[in-house]
Amino acid sequence: MIRLKRIYPIGRTAIIFVLCMMMVLIPTNKSDGHKLNLETDKPRTAKVIEVIDGEVIRVLYYYSDFKLPEVKIIKMIGINTYGKQEAYEHTLTSLLGQVVFILGEENNNFPSVSTLNASYAYVYSTMGRSMNEELLMNGYAMVDPAFKDAKYYDDLLVAEELAKQSEVGFFMETGDLIPAMFNINTASFDTMQQYLVDTTDEAIQKIIDYRTYNMFESVGEVKYADTSLNHEWFLANQGIYSAITNLNNANTYELASLFTGAADPGRLAEAIEQYKVFNVIDDISSLKQIAEVTNYYYSIEPFIDTKSEKQYTNSLIKVANVNTCTTSDLIAATGLSEWYGTQLKSERSYNDYYYKNVGETLVQGAPLYTSNAYRYSDNLTAFTDINTANRFELNTLFGLFNELSSSAKDELVSDIIALRPYDSVAELKLAIDSKYYNGIQGYVYVTSNDLPKSLNVNLADSAVLDSCLGMSALDMTSYGTYTKNYDYVNPNDINFNISGKGSKIALYTDINTASYYELLNLNRNMSADIVGAIIEFREDERITSLDEVLYIFTKYNRSYLYLELQDFIVFN
Repeated sequence: MIRLKRIYPIGRTAIIFVLCMMMVLIPTNKSDGHKLNLETDKPRTAKVIEVIDGEVIRVLYYYSDFKLPEVKIIKMIGINTYGKQEAYEHTLTSLLGQVVFILGEENNNFPSVSTLNASYAYVYSTMGRSMNEELLMNGYAMVDPAFKDAKYYDDLLVAEELAKQSEVGFFMETGDLIPAMFNINTASFDTMQQYLVDTTDEAIQKIIDYRTYNMFESVGEVKYADTSLNHEWFLANQGIYSAITNLNNANTYELASLFTGAADPGRLAEAIEQYKVFNVIDDISSLKQIAEVTNYYYSIEPFIDTKSEKQYTNSLIKVANVNTCTTSDLIAATGLSEWYGTQLKSERSYNDYYYKNVGETLVQGAPLYTSNAYRYSDNLTAFTDINTANRFELNTLFGLFNELSSSAKDELVSDIIALRPYDSVAELKLAIDSKYYNGIQGYVYVTSNDLPKSLNVNLADSAVLDSCLGMSALDMTSYGTYTKNYDYVNPNDINFNISGKGSKIALYTDINTASYYELLNLNRNMSADIVGAIIEFREDERITSLDEVLYIFTKYNRSYLYLELQDFIVFN
């Protein structure tokens, strides 16, 4: 709360006296914009008591009579700083605690500022500097075309043009606007065409096709949409787009990109910006309180959050565990036909083998392979985190038990959720009967330590495989004979006894989730340096293409090794 002292006439009179001494001449702005004349313009005087945003200030507003001063919020007319930190710092340094001139302008065509309860005005320093124009000339703001009817709109355009010519701020290097961000899940074709670097129209259409079936949950996932969106492309475009918009950090451009298709996306974004001036958004449903945004809330809800992208989880997405789900679970999660569900069930139960990653089910020849298999990767998992999985995913764990009704499954899921969080998988026995626990324990986890440390049966050195599995002489012969001519594509191909050892092998290695142990044993020539580089790379962004894997191996002069591994690496 701001506590105000009573301002007596003598204090105000002193301020007015100082200002009147300056009425003879006010210097012209560097932009040759509007020159303030105290006699003809008759501005009000005010003292800046708070800087709210680059173009929004709170002032103690003085009247010409003996009326007590009033606290007002002033939004500088005709400009938008889009939350730019440099703009805020410039205004803070220039105006806080200073006396300023306020030159207001009323126009019914101006956008509403009801959320702020503010007034539009031109703000001048006591030396006659227009702060509206100064922010523009430094590239800290841009002219808002919604104010084209403003009295000095042309002067603002001149100030902005100076920033373009000087290539400063928003106009650095290119002379055009450089957007800080847009949301790749909602941006229009034209927006992506305008701002994405080295991106063909075909690739943009692939991005749109991908998100139609499956939203992007990370910036790295965009690389899955087309092979042309490789590591080099990602480095060039990183920072231009987001996948999940953090409402508290997003600028106006990113917010506007959420409303593609709306009549005026910019006005909707501005309404959110005005709300953020006085509110920290702790819950995305807070947007429902903004009248202009209410009707659009549910269309943007999946693509917004109050956390960073890496903390984001979509609690609404339907995820099916490929090792345990029913055919109906698979159809509900992916839209795949019943035929794929039947294929999955017949292959996963063979020879005591279960899938170690989703990629094993999506490669050519595997049960869920389609030409668009990548679209389903977010809707499937091989292991379920019992602390974070939503009800649908937990429900799919009990697809192994045909005798359970839907209501019985729901009851088991409720029991699991009631005892969250779990410190270990074993604690699940406190929530469900041992029969069900024994059936699903191999497919759930709490920490990464619970996941199996498997070997890639297509790549691992036979001696290491023998040591891990304790293979008999007959098994070793069968294994060696088969791998000379064939690859293990699905569990039905396994021609040696893995009874009780199915958790220790994988057919394909997911480069993003494989343990240090599995990565190190992909080949006898793998080194700790390469494994460490893979893990470091994927901690920042998911590896999504073979060219990124090649990039890592090439750094260590091991491109030949990459050629031996590439056919058995998958991405999820």
